[in-house]
Amino acid sequence: MPQEARAQPVHDKAKRDATEKTIAKKLGQRSESVCPLLDEIAEKAGIPPLFFARLIWQESRFRANAVSPKGAQGIAQFMPGTADLRGLADPFEPKSALVASAAFLADLRKEFGNLGLAAAAYNAGPQRVRDWLSNELVMLPAETRKYVAIITGRLPQDWRSGANDSELTHKPVTPDDSACARLVQVLERGAPDLETAPSAPWGVQVAGHFSKAKTIAQFRRVQRQFSSIIGDRKPILRRERNLSLGRRPTYQARLGAPSRQEARKLCDRLRAAGGVCIVLRN
Repeated sequence: MPQEARAQPVHDKAKRDATEKTIAKKLGQRSESVCPLLDEIAEKAGIPPLFFARLIWQESRFRANAVSPKGAQGIAQFMPGTADLRGLADPFEPKSALVASAAFLADLRKEFGNLGLAAAAYNAGPQRVRDWLSNELVMLPAETRKYVAIITGRLPQDWRSGANDSELTHKPVTPDDSACARLVQVLERGAPDLETAPSAPWGVQVAGHFSKAKTIAQFRRVQRQFSSIIGDRKPILRRERNLSLGRRPTYQARLGAPSRQEARKLCDRLRAAGGVCIVLRN
């Protein structure tokens, strides 16, 4: 959510409810009506429609009357101060909010150089990202790091290190580049954002974290770094509890192998190239 600090008034609930009823008739609440609007606005702003769809879904689940605990408003979750700066009169009017959101993202991409950093600035605020880029002691909020990974499939560090927009790892879920509606169905089901492989007797673990999004982002980074070894292989994504790490389950990305010997060969190649891995029975 764009976060320019400013005290925000509480939007009148009755007005919000009336606005939502109007929106439900005009645009609907979900993909059938929101997606064509998203596609059209994104293309006019020059940003990828699926990137825009993922970001807006993450912000509000396409709910035009959404209000966050911090006071961000509407389908694009504008803070009132940011809405004023962007000339947005009513954050709860979805079309104008989406137009303002897409224009804001286009400006952020122009300033920061790629969509990943634009997403970070949309969530944490442009000044926080400027500070982070100019000072290694500054950290992005954990919420922002997770946000960027969910939307782009890569961590903010990757985008800071020079990843470009062609390296967005989330692919359309159908051959149609305007697959927003299908995307929403996938997201609503909680389906993985990574195409995975069926289980195998043995695995070479190359990524793991408490966060599924960070595990996926780590795997993508390892896959890119060691592309000559991993290629386009799909990982086995597991969720397990390791009591040595506490009671929280962790997500693990492993490359499958038919035998322990084959798994060790693969892990040895990765280690020889500077990678880190461990061989485990699945």
